[in-house]
Amino acid sequence: MFFIVIIAINKPLNIPYLMKTFLRPVVLFTALLLAPFCHAQEGDILTEEDWNSLIPYLVEEDWINAEKVSGELLKRFKGEEEMLDEAGIIRYMYINSIGGLVGNKDIDKEEALKKLKGFEGKVIVSPFNMYKKGGLFNYLTLSEDGKTWSKCVANDSATVIHIFETFEMDDKLLIDNAAKYEGKTMRLIALIKEIKTGGYAMPRLEITYTSTEIWDMEDQE
Repeated sequence: MFFIVIIAINKPLNIPYLMKTFLRPVVLFTALLLAPFCHAQEGDILTEEDWNSLIPYLVEEDWINAEKVSGELLKRFKGEEEMLDEAGIIRYMYINSIGGLVGNKDIDKEEALKKLKGFEGKVIVSPFNMYKKGGLFNYLTLSEDGKTWSKCVANDSATVIHIFETFEMDDKLLIDNAAKYEGKTMRLIALIKEIKTGGYAMPRLEITYTSTEIWDMEDQE
């Protein structure tokens, strides 16, 4: 799992993708190297240099350094700034770094919960992910009970589970009409409702989000 980042906080977006789906590493890493993918806008808290200091660790799935750098960047958001979309983007990266550390057993579940203490009620903005009925790793899909969306976040090779995510929707049309999003790639914005851990042989984070909305959707050709 990795991120390709463009700093574009205010919609509508007028630059390329902020974060793409996790399962195309060669293509996206090439794009990351060849394209001007970071573009900090006036008023942003973070600079291009800040994002460039983090992205290689996410691409390489170096969760130790990704957690360290994203954690330091997240500290720059104070007070009301913590609810900015920009903060939500970096917060999601930090959470996924912690998930990677838990999945790889670099930290235990208790330490992970300690690092994520106080995150409930804060905003996150996800990377681009595709919606797929019955999709498994790194796909958005309708949960088995048909009441929420869900995603199983795993590493790029889908061998290590990092997070089980549940997305509660205020707009019930996103549930009732979920089939119309089949094959579409989108980013979600939501509030963190609950953070737990699970698993023994395969430890992981288990996170529930609420007030989930589609923040951006990739144009279909």
